[in-house]
Amino acid sequence: MTDKLRGGLMAMPSLSNLNFTPRILWFQYKLGGMTREVTPNTGESKPLRFTGPPQETISLDADFDATDYMAEGEDEENGILPQLSILELMLYPGIKRVALDAVRSLLGMTEIVAPEVPLTLFIFGRRVLPIQLLDIHIEEQAFDQQLNPIRATVGLKMKVLSYNDVRTVSPSSALYLANQGFKEVMAATTVRNAASRKNFSLPI
Repeated sequence: MTDKLRGGLMAMPSLSNLNFTPRILWFQYKLGGMTREVTPNTGESKPLRFTGPPQETISLDADFDATDYMAEGEDEENGILPQLSILELMLYPGIKRVALDAVRSLLGMTEIVAPEVPLTLFIFGRRVLPIQLLDIHIEEQAFDQQLNPIRATVGLKMKVLSYNDVRTVSPSSALYLANQGFKEVMAATTVRNAASRKNFSLPI
């Protein structure tokens, strides 16, 4: 897949679970496009006042093909089950934590705190965003003789996490602010290019 357009998802340890093993998953970007929905965050009584950053969701389709992973030296024995498993486990609490909570419950411990979701990053070119996976739609399209899937299209729906959704001082908050800073740099570049044109004038 090295010569194809790729995106990626990375699950990182949260501050409360540094023993979590990072997982990264690269996928071929389906050329049908990516949909981003950005909704302003304004107050109902004062609609011209920002109450925070906009809410953003991202939807896209990703292709998984065993032949692409085989070209990079991945084992073909299990098809794309390892890649799909990495993806699906981003929605699961860790099995060790589940077992530990079960033991605590048997011992009569009532104050069991729900496990924190790992920090998940969406990597798309120069954009690296902290996200929450909202929905995964897996369409397995071809199988080997052992019924392992060898080709699939996966629909992903994600919510971009802003500094309103996480701790003020956290890796997620820092990444979100860095992404906003990148947008401002790109916008400033466009303004400078427009201003440098000979016939540029403001429509007054």
